[in-house]
Amino acid sequence: MLRLGNSMDAITEVPDEGRVYRLVERYFEDVTGEPCETVYRQIAPRETMPAIMDRWVREHRPDIILIILSQYWYGFASAPKKVEETFGRAGRWAGLLGYRLAMTPWLANNFLFRALRKAARRTIGVEYHFEPETVVAVMEACIETLQRRHPDVAIAVWSEPIDVMHLDEQRLVNTLRARRRRVHDPLRAFCAARGVPHYLVMDPEVPYDWKEMREADGIHLNPDGHVWVANRQLPVVLAAWEQRKERLKAPK
Repeated sequence: MLRLGNSMDAITEVPDEGRVYRLVERYFEDVTGEPCETVYRQIAPRETMPAIMDRWVREHRPDIILIILSQYWYGFASAPKKVEETFGRAGRWAGLLGYRLAMTPWLANNFLFRALRKAARRTIGVEYHFEPETVVAVMEACIETLQRRHPDVAIAVWSEPIDVMHLDEQRLVNTLRARRRRVHDPLRAFCAARGVPHYLVMDPEVPYDWKEMREADGIHLNPDGHVWVANRQLPVVLAAWEQRKERLKAPK
């Protein structure tokens, strides 16, 4: 399985054996009796992504491709990004420093750092890394390219749960939900038309509290969160696996 994911798989204090992709491997093997090996690559909705995905598929020859749509792309309210947009080249250094600090676990998990980040959002303002329409256009292009060039490979799409980020800032949660609809309404229809399994958590079957499933940085998931996601990623992976088997049976 080629897992096209995000920092949730890479920037975490959860041990490797407890991360989502390792849990999905084990669950998949338990259900199907087939061995599962994951190749992980991190993606972003840039215009070069379809060609990059095509190269990765030719290199790794997967049976299944799991594309993870990160809400960070379109939903993370970033003060450093606002600095970059406002001050141009002069603000690039400050913005880069802000990113690096936020990606440093011991600092990002610090209460004072998070309080300062919250204050910066209110005073400096925020920008988003990508607009929803950009995410939609690039992901549709990726899926179309992969289906055309690798018709025997099954593709599945996982959309991250809505309320992972900004749980302590309701105005940002409301904005995130609105931007999320601009991404997932068109992509859900596109995947359905293309026969691509798409799992989207909007109304969970039982209530859950993401505050209890996050690491201290307020963005990434703790061990309980990884288990929660793995249990819900498994069905979409199994659906793609069934498609893969049907394609192998079909006459050429």
